[in-house]
Amino acid sequence: MRYFITLIILMTGFILNALPVSFETAKVKAEAFVSVSNPNKQIAIIDNNDNMNSYFLFKLKPQGFVIMAKDNDLPPVIGYSFENNFSESDDQLEIMNYWLNQYQSQLLAKSSSEFKQLNRTKWSEPF
Repeated sequence: MRYFITLIILMTGFILNALPVSFETAKVKAEAFVSVSNPNKQIAIIDNNDNMNSYFLFKLKPQGFVIMAKDNDLPPVIGYSFENNFSESDDQLEIMNYWLNQYQSQLLAKSSSEFKQLNRTKWSEPF
């Protein structure tokens, strides 16, 4: 019985380590990434669409975008372009949503605890 309780406590710790990233945290991290990577750009439009359940999309001005993960077990920036805008056609958006959701699922399933811990650290450190 004591081993069972210990196992439950350990499992709870592992589950609680992976936290969803808040919109504000993702926005601050996206702004920091853009200011370091390309200071001539700034976040102009924020698409906080809940249908995109595995990422936040930040559009840049005059052009470009940054895709931020919604899970701190993943790297903060999972996609970006400073030269092209994010395609908003329904077909391409549906394909992108599917691809990013699959990316997140596969990456989380195959990732080691060290990889996840490294990504959690990236969320709390500056770029």
